[in-house]
Amino acid sequence: MKKTVLLIMFSLNINSIWADDFKFGQICITPHTIEQKEIPNAANEILKAKLTQVLTNQGVAAGNSERFIIVPHVLVNNISTTATIPSKTSVKLSVSIAIGDGVNGIRFSIHTMELIGVGNDYDDAVLSALRKIKVNGTDIESFVNTGTSRIVDYYNANVHKLLSQAQASMDYGDYEKAITILAPIPSFCNSYTESQVLLEKCGTQIIKRDNERHLRDAQSTWSANPTTSGAKAAKSHLSHIVAPTPTIIKKVEALNSKIEKTLEKNEQRDFELAKLQICTQSEIKQAEIHASASVASAFYSSIPQLIIKVLSWF
Repeated sequence: MKKTVLLIMFSLNINSIWADDFKFGQICITPHTIEQKEIPNAANEILKAKLTQVLTNQGVAAGNSERFIIVPHVLVNNISTTATIPSKTSVKLSVSIAIGDGVNGIRFSIHTMELIGVGNDYDDAVLSALRKIKVNGTDIESFVNTGTSRIVDYYNANVHKLLSQAQASMDYGDYEKAITILAPIPSFCNSYTESQVLLEKCGTQIIKRDNERHLRDAQSTWSANPTTSGAKAAKSHLSHIVAPTPTIIKKVEALNSKIEKTLEKNEQRDFELAKLQICTQSEIKQAEIHASASVASAFYSSIPQLIIKVLSWF
């Protein structure tokens, strides 16, 4: 009789999942707004959108930084009423945007533009003016380049300390913490390659740790309930394994064999039959990068509101 095994098929669709992950090597700056009584609350969304455009147009990742920020400041210079019928409200604004280190309160670069907005009321006029914020041009490019150059200087001056901190976290088994230290290091930094080597090691250890956990869960599930439903539950745990090593594959096959011997023939037919696939080195490496990128994405999407120091920037 032909031998059968439970379906444990591993497939890595790296291209599709990579698109949603943290992009290593990019300079990261987080758009941040400060409360100003002179502008309506609705202005914050417009300002954040404009700041994001300013950054992305220059190849900078908008977000994913706990330290480096881009901040706007709005100064209302004049409010008037137009002579039109019906009359409108007109405002003149000075809008400054600054890039800097929000933790240490150090401004790196600043750019100011004069804007005019007209609307049915004051709030409407302010929003109209803010929608005219420039997101392109040589002046914007120079402003962003000055800021990013200072960020690269920061990493070049501190990268060895950061690498040591990351290695210490790895030594304690806290690979997620190490990734949050390493992930923002830009490719322009002198020790970028070293940071990527450590990131891949983190990904390797996370995959190994998680695969072993999923296997243990499957084994304990089957031991506690050696029935068809228990086999299905074990299969569910095993389906989370990615880039399995030959060692993991052997252990999964041993579990398959144990399940096969216990289940009746008609119960075995409930399972689609296949075999484990040994991933290529390229697939494993991409899986390691993805594991690290997923951790970074999850961390930076949930960081709390930054406590920043920008009082003297404007």
